[in-house]
Amino acid sequence: MTPLLRSGKAPVTETRYEVSHPKFAEVRAHINKMYNAGLRQTIYLSGPPGVGKSACVKAAAGDLDIGFLAVPMTIVDPLDFGGLPAVLDRGDGPYAQRLPFVDMIPTTGKGLLLFDDLPTAPPLSQAAAYRTIWERDTIGPDWLIVATGNRDSDRAATQRMPTPLVSKMGWLDFEPDIDGWNLMMAGRDGSTLILAAFRGNQRLGRRRSRH
Repeated sequence: MTPLLRSGKAPVTETRYEVSHPKFAEVRAHINKMYNAGLRQTIYLSGPPGVGKSACVKAAAGDLDIGFLAVPMTIVDPLDFGGLPAVLDRGDGPYAQRLPFVDMIPTTGKGLLLFDDLPTAPPLSQAAAYRTIWERDTIGPDWLIVATGNRDSDRAATQRMPTPLVSKMGWLDFEPDIDGWNLMMAGRDGSTLILAAFRGNQRLGRRRSRH
């Protein structure tokens, strides 16, 4: 199932890519399609903790055979987004400009840049990320930003994101996928007792994901 672009119930005027209980592979495929189509609007994966949002972004980068860089937003200093001041010369005299840290805001190559746990970041860090998400004047053209975050209902110490930031991202609701988890764990020689428990009572997994 391919996620469809439509108006949703997101705050204010943001665009949401609505999927009913999207599978891990389907979200990966959607990110891949966005990247291959040359679309660079930031994608936001919203869902409960521990369902594989960040792992999904990394897997999508592997599918595309491109780079992957994760920025842990909860510990990022807002000043880090500006980089270090440098004196440059374009031929008409020196001028000052801040150059971003390449291990945080890549300017060359291609890949997926993950802003992990964006709504958990302090307000100033969210505001700093807004410029990169909206203006894209410091990030390389072949990099797609994907942000992840928990919902307010998850009681995961989230901060209210500014409306301008929210409205500049396309949203995907990332729900737990019990069948996909079973397949992944079976491939990793997971405990047969745990697999059997989830297969026999998938409501258990869904109920626990809400708490």
